[in-house]
Amino acid sequence: MDGHVCAGGFLVWRGRFEGNAIDLDGQWEDETGRHVLSRLTWSGITERSAHWESHRSLDGGKTWIKHWVIDFTRKTRVNLRVSPTKQDRQTN
Repeated sequence: MDGHVCAGGFLVWRGRFEGNAIDLDGQWEDETGRHVLSRLTWSGITERSAHWESHRSLDGGKTWIKHWVIDFTRKTRVNLRVSPTKQDRQTN
């Protein structure tokens, strides 16, 4: 049941990783019974960031509407050092 809502209510996506992008396609019926095609694209993938776009079509793929655009950036890693307490030092 690729690209359809399965038992448990989650969507199944099929796609490919090519070059520096991932394209995923899915399909389902919305609450009014309309057939929805959806395409998720991850691009600009680096160690620190990625760009994500979601597009939908309600006419069998003739036209597509941009649904979401998100740019992800990984936070700078913070190294926290916890100093032992006086009691910890005394017991070691």
